[in-house]
Amino acid sequence: MTSKNKSIIEILLADIFWGFGFIGTVWVLKELNPFELIFTRFTGAFVISISWIYFSYLRKTKCENTFNLNDLRKVLTHSLLPGLLLTLMLVLQSYGLSLGTTATQSSFITILYVVMVPLITHFLRVEKHSFLILLWITLALIGMVLITRIKSFDFHASDLLTLGCAFFAALHIVAVDYVNKKNIDSFVLNAGQAFWCSLLLIPFLDFTLPGKLLDLNSLSALGLASLIFGSSLLAFYFQFKAQKNIQPTLAGLLFLLEAIFSMIFAYVLLNERLDSIQILGGLLIIFACVMSILEKEILTTLKNLINKKLNNSDEAKP
Repeated sequence: MTSKNKSIIEILLADIFWGFGFIGTVWVLKELNPFELIFTRFTGAFVISISWIYFSYLRKTKCENTFNLNDLRKVLTHSLLPGLLLTLMLVLQSYGLSLGTTATQSSFITILYVVMVPLITHFLRVEKHSFLILLWITLALIGMVLITRIKSFDFHASDLLTLGCAFFAALHIVAVDYVNKKNIDSFVLNAGQAFWCSLLLIPFLDFTLPGKLLDLNSLSALGLASLIFGSSLLAFYFQFKAQKNIQPTLAGLLFLLEAIFSMIFAYVLLNERLDSIQILGGLLIIFACVMSILEKEILTTLKNLINKKLNNSDEAKP
């Protein structure tokens, strides 16, 4: 298996964890407010990560590369940027929802990051884009419009916060691509990111959180566990790891599959039903993602067919 295909599988795993994370979020938000939820999930992920790193270090094992505790400053320095961007993204999204942006509008505005990523990487000269990748992005956006079923869109001031969320989501994908060049273990980088997310969210908390956590019902506790282990610990680890072999634009497009998995989990666990238009939207996103993965192979096949046709026409001439 090539490194690219392996990374695609890792992104798909991240999408599955994030997709289920929407269900977990619905369960937990019945007991905690958004900031308490975000702080708890990343604090839990950090504690588990640092415990694993500590015991791995004592046993002199490795995650991907040799990690020395003396490199702590380097890890915290390079994980600060993705941690800050991720925190800003989640805080702006939460504020936007609390001030009047509907869940449907929020989901639609947030996925605009898939358009912002190629614009940012082009501006920073991180990568060059083909016409086809822009076509797949357009198809994926159409698919998201069909899924969210937006019939009218009245733009409010709170929607600007959600637009800022999309911008920071795009910057986060680009930042992960940048810090991956620093030759730091992906698991360790994710631990640093979780640390900064927890630290930066402390000002939004009060002293009632410990009591709320102790009073969580079983369903909320299950949702919180899935957000800690799946969405925060494993999914972001897979993102760091996968983006070492995949360009930011393709990664951003593949992350849209998170919406497909969340639809599937919502159908099974929350009894939410989809109509034919929403199913068509999901199929468009899947098609766009598959075509973006196979883009190189498609171009090579077309080139070979054209060359073969030209050669045949030349041989047929007298």
